[in-house]
Amino acid sequence: MSIERRQHPRFDCRLEVVVDGRPAPIRATTRDVSIGGVFLYSDDPRPLNDAVDLTLQAEARAIRARGIVVHHLPDVGFGVQFIELADGDRERLGTFLADVERRAGGDPQWATPT
Repeated sequence: MSIERRQHPRFDCRLEVVVDGRPAPIRATTRDVSIGGVFLYSDDPRPLNDAVDLTLQAEARAIRARGIVVHHLPDVGFGVQFIELADGDRERLGTFLADVERRAGGDPQWATPT
């Protein structure tokens, strides 16, 4: 049995994401999202501990965040922990996640701790 280290509920939802990159941006899709970070499906994962700038498209809301790559799943993608999220973006993301939770009917099986 492993110790649960997640601090925020995560939600299974698909959002388009652009990861600023060199030489070109990386396009990815979220597997899950929380107020603390995201897991991205990507054929071009960033290295562990790499700082990344992300733009998540949450319906009509563009949300910018800076994060650190904290997890890799080979041939699947990578996890990013947010380290900087402007107050306005944090509020937009929180509102979006509350809408997602409401549409899911608050089903505890649907949202797991992040």
